[in-house]
Amino acid sequence: VGILLIASRQPLVVATLAAVAATLAYNIFFFPPKHTLTIDDPENWIALATFFLTSLLANRLLVRERLQAENAKASREEIEALYEMSVRLLKGAGGTEQIGNAANRYLERIGAASGGVILFGSSPQQQKTLAWSGAPMTDEVEDIAAGVGRHGRVTDIPSRFGRDVCVPLSVTGKVKAAFIVRGAVRP
Repeated sequence: VGILLIASRQPLVVATLAAVAATLAYNIFFFPPKHTLTIDDPENWIALATFFLTSLLANRLLVRERLQAENAKASREEIEALYEMSVRLLKGAGGTEQIGNAANRYLERIGAASGGVILFGSSPQQQKTLAWSGAPMTDEVEDIAAGVGRHGRVTDIPSRFGRDVCVPLSVTGKVKAAFIVRGAVRP
């Protein structure tokens, strides 16, 4: 039980060391001859190995569960930020300025390296930056946005920043803008 408590709150290395210490203590205090690190009965070797392996397995399972819980929390926070952006867009009467502000808040909340919203004129090649934060926009970003504007599909590109995601923003079925996130770390 002690090993499980340690494994649930400490890194793998600490919990593994605790499992080794518990195995040694079990040997010293419970297996004859007591108060030594020797084991006379072969059955006790099996018990000791089983105890150690069980401790390590429980430790690994708890560490994996903790990592999954952290990932789930991060995903939930990202979804909440996106929901908040969507609600602000639907409620806002501030027009394009409201869209830019909501996009910047979302990018800041998810910790993206940079990103923003690019509006399209009469064609995706005629671009106007509505909002941008982080690293300066490059020609590469403009090309990606133009492609998303032409094809109307989400684009997900691995890059030196992590991942670049470009989402088309449509009004009445026509792509009017692109929302770009650079340096997204999770899908």
